[in-house]
Formats: sequence, C-alpha cells, structure tokens
Amino acid sequence: MNSIFVPQFAMKIRHRARESRAQFLRFLLVGASATGLQYLILIGMVEYIHIYPVTASAIAFTLSAVFNYYFSYKFTFRSTESHRSASAKYVIIALCALFMNTAIFRLAYTTIALGYIVSQVAATVVVLVFNFLMNKFWTFRA
Repeated sequence: MNSIFVPQFAMKIRHRARESRAQFLRFLLVGASATGLQYLILIGMVEYIHIYPVTASAIAFTLSAVFNYYFSYKFTFRSTESHRSASAKYVIIALCALFMNTAIFRLAYTTIALGYIVSQVAATVVVLVFNFLMNKFWTFRA
C-alpha cells in the first residue's frame, strides 16, 4: 500500500503493532530460557539435593529472575530506563511474581496433589501473563 494514501497515524499504529509482536516474541524467547533454567534448577534441587519441592520452586524462581532481568532489560524491552530505576521496579514485580508462583505451586502440589512439575507448569502459565504486562508497561516502559 502506498504511504501517500495511508494517513500517518495508521502507519504508526501498524509500526507499533509490528514492534509489539516482535517484542512479545523476544519476551517469549527470554522467558523460555529463564523458565528452562528455573526448571533445571527445580528438578536438580528436588531430585539430587532432595529439597522440598515448594522451597525448591521458590529458590529456582528467584535464581532465574536474575537471568530474566538482565536479558529483559537488554534484549526484550531494550530499555532506556536506568538500572537503578528498572531494577527497583523489577524487584517489586519479581517479589509479587514469586509470591504468586509459590502460592499457586503450593496449592497445586499440596492441596490438589499434582506432581511438582505439573504444579510448576500451572504456576508458570499464570505468572507469565502478569510478568509481561507489568514489565512492559511499568518496569521497562517499552
């Protein structure tokens, strides 16, 4: 479509939509990597160190959050926020997400009696949406 016939605002909307899709794909890539790391740590702690799964889930989530912050800042959101500002916001979001992850995991694992991997998957699905929206619109202001 010729840009002469397309109003400027329509072109901006299309550009933003394209960038949002690309950003969400970067978010999924970084998130999948952080989640893979989290699951490796979780499984290692449960199977080899014999840490209680709820505790192991919280520890694994916390460790993967450090990885996630760095790559979210640099790659996913390409943030221009200072690290001081972004990291403070990220810690607040990460603590809320940690609480959500642990509460959902504990409920699924202890009350519903799901396996620890299935419990972690349930927690991950809920926390994923929360993390993306909060980090996009508040932490990294992308």
